[in-house]
Amino acid sequence: FYGMVFYHGIRIARSHSDLLGRYIATGLTLLISIQAVLNMAVVSGLLPVTGIPLTFMSFGGSSLVMSMFFVGVLCNISCAQPSSEDAS
Repeated sequence: FYGMVFYHGIRIARSHSDLLGRYIATGLTLLISIQAVLNMAVVSGLLPVTGIPLTFMSFGGSSLVMSMFFVGVLCNISCAQPSSEDAS
């Protein structure tokens, strides 16, 4: 699931024509992906315990709300391609 989120997030970032949209999509994708990878490494015993919750699976409400917000912004970026009139 997290690989799929990473793949689609990077695909959204690469297909967007606006530089700001690319940066935001890349940053949000990396926020979600790095948080998931860090949590999986802690659970596997590769890293010391950090207290970072697993994205979309944690019991805490604030992490889930922010993760859903990030995905919503990514969806908005993928739908809102600027036209050629906006670039001038």
